[in-house]
Amino acid sequence: MLTQYSVGTIPATLDQVKVSEITRNDRHRVKCLFLLGANDHVLPMPPSGHGLLDPEDRAALQQREILLSDASFDPLDNELQNIYACLAQPTDRLTVSWPVGDVNGSQLRPSFVVQRMEKLFPRLRVTREDGSYRRRLPATALELAGEDPALRQYFRRRGDYDRVLDAMDRGRALGRGRLSGPAVEALYGRSLHMSASRMDQVKRCHFGYFMQYGLRAKDRRPAGFEAPEIGTFIHYLLENVAREVKTRGGWAAVQQPELRQLVREYTDRYAREEIDGYQEKSARFRYLFSRLRTAAYAIVEDMAGELAQSDFSPVAFELGFGGKDGQLPAVTITEGDQRLSVSGKVDRVDGWLHDGRLYLRVVDYKTGKKSFDLSDLRYGLGIQMLLYLFTLEQEGRGYFGYPIVPAGVLYHPAREVILKADRGIQPEKLQLALQSALRRSGMVLSDPQVLRAMEHSALESPHYLPIKVKKDGSIADGVASAEQLGKLGRYVDRLLHQIAREIGSGSIDADPVAHGPQDRACQHCDFAAACGFQEGRGGDRVRYIRSVDPGEFWKFVEEESREEESPCR
Repeated sequence: MLTQYSVGTIPATLDQVKVSEITRNDRHRVKCLFLLGANDHVLPMPPSGHGLLDPEDRAALQQREILLSDASFDPLDNELQNIYACLAQPTDRLTVSWPVGDVNGSQLRPSFVVQRMEKLFPRLRVTREDGSYRRRLPATALELAGEDPALRQYFRRRGDYDRVLDAMDRGRALGRGRLSGPAVEALYGRSLHMSASRMDQVKRCHFGYFMQYGLRAKDRRPAGFEAPEIGTFIHYLLENVAREVKTRGGWAAVQQPELRQLVREYTDRYAREEIDGYQEKSARFRYLFSRLRTAAYAIVEDMAGELAQSDFSPVAFELGFGGKDGQLPAVTITEGDQRLSVSGKVDRVDGWLHDGRLYLRVVDYKTGKKSFDLSDLRYGLGIQMLLYLFTLEQEGRGYFGYPIVPAGVLYHPAREVILKADRGIQPEKLQLALQSALRRSGMVLSDPQVLRAMEHSALESPHYLPIKVKKDGSIADGVASAEQLGKLGRYVDRLLHQIAREIGSGSIDADPVAHGPQDRACQHCDFAAACGFQEGRGGDRVRYIRSVDPGEFWKFVEEESREEESPCR
């Protein structure tokens, strides 16, 4: 609670309790001192990391007689001085305390101060409070009465707390329950309109979906200007550069200097047309945006290297499904009385025309580190690219003019790669490490002819595709046969029906997915405080995503495909 206030007052008398922040401590002698909140990453407080110049930059500028704030000032050193002065103040008694967990139940570690004191004073013992002092005040004791039968009986005998105790009883009996049919219709409408992110949220946690898209709750965020969205800029750049290259004869015909000129042109155009008041932005903002150009060079050149040795070429950018501007209809299914339609856009569609059929692969640019994961797919997460691929198979002929054959989906890394390596690393090893970091992830058709069309060296030494060539020449990882893709399409359709049923039935269960105890949806959820998740209480449960190998995954899809399914349209 003290973190909500800025305290530090001049004492009015000689004998009083004074409360202050450690940075505003007057360093006068006191008899007793209580140091609260002595946790790691609080004492000492880590540097904020804000600012354009780091200490080395400041020191270099000072050497050139460019005066700034003192480059020798070390925030960590100043923090340690404050800690030392604080601990040296008391003459009679020093008490250091720290919480062992936060409000979300996550474990908190003590500061290094605690370990240092235990080392200096071997007889020192850590005492863990049991909360008994809270029973001495009516307000805090009443709060504990919900869990303590003795306290509950005490307040019930007094008679003047019956109303509060009855409210506790009602609250304890409440569960999350389910939304009624009219409530589902009032919150979501007669027809469910979904996007890729909404589908992922349903499968990630039903209560989180209810809060975000049902109640439309939003986390409170401080107002302010932010740097340009890197993802939006990269998408804009790749789309426009690729379209321009196509008009100039393709990727094999455009050399690096010409590519870099295109990057500069479209970067400047983005700044003028997409960033309001770019010239009025701060110098720091413009500098940070200009640094994106360096990363953009590498990203565009990597894409150029891939497409220059591929028979597949971009045939569509920002291809829309549904909505006002969609070139293709939304993906629509009906489950009982519930109608679900999924709309969205594909970053890029590559095609290869062969024997009168158009082989298509869906490409999604990723500025983060997300990768294609069969384990996530097994639990209904990350299905959007496959959904669009199979929709293209059914609806694409009318748009492209040829029968469509699904050839795969790829996540394309669209970020600057920073490698951890020794300074003396050999250039060959560095190049291999870069290739590994920039390799696409996804799933492609296992037909050797298609693989060679995607990457001319795919069957010998693939650099871009997410496949491996074994010593016997067979292909492993990241491939699926036409039959398997067909079954996967029916599995994706089944997932859509499942999502429609779950929302239509009013499910608001707190059932977050997790890859492990330290990695679950709750950790990054804006609605954790409203949810109050407790494992085992009512229907609250964590659904752990178990890692599956390709053999297990395809066996699961095979079993799912045997069950009778409703038609997609």
